[in-house]
Amino acid sequence: MGGRNVESGAGAATDTGNGSEQHLDLGHLARQCHGDTALQRDLLCLFQLQAHALMGRIAVTLTEPGELADIAHALRGSALAIGATRVAVSAGALEAAARATGDAGLGLSEAIAALDAEVAAVIAVSDRISSAAN
Repeated sequence: MGGRNVESGAGAATDTGNGSEQHLDLGHLARQCHGDTALQRDLLCLFQLQAHALMGRIAVTLTEPGELADIAHALRGSALAIGATRVAVSAGALEAAARATGDAGLGLSEAIAALDAEVAAVIAVSDRISSAAN
């Protein structure tokens, strides 16, 4: 593996269809972990746990825009740390929308759905990496 990626092969970072963006930048993750593949897998596992918890909290805070924005901000930071740029962009959009509106329940369903889809894609990549390691 050479410390570069937690999984060998082209399927490690899934292509989104446009050929230029990835759900998970494994090179970034490897640099963050100084090539330690066990640490990379651990961070992906921690991201999964936090993402599930935060997405669950998003579902119950739709009427509290400030809290919704704070949750999205936390998820954005976690995503940036592991190289999940598309999750970070979606979380940032949700955070901005929540801060811009007086009623978080209005007009945010699309942002939440986009974030949920991006989180699911990163979790799928993470699951494949974990399966390949076992």
